[in-house]
Amino acid sequence: MPKHTSKICKRFKVDNGVQSLPWPSQSPDCNPIENVLALMKLKINKQPLTSMKNFMARIRKEWKNLPVDFAAKLVNSMEHRI
Repeated sequence: MPKHTSKICKRFKVDNGVQSLPWPSQSPDCNPIENVLALMKLKINKQPLTSMKNFMARIRKEWKNLPVDFAAKLVNSMEHRI
């Protein structure tokens, strides 16, 4: 599959009226998942991990405990990140 900056993709976007947002290349600070991973890491590492089973259980627990509106807040903050 061609990348979004290839000639064929650029032509497709022009031909089909697709508008793209300007986006800095290689910008992990603009990727909302980085915030999720950082928060999960903080929560998971609050207590020592004793086994892989314990680690996986903690990941599941913390994932389920993320606030429902957390993802929406991250997405809405994108405007201020770029």
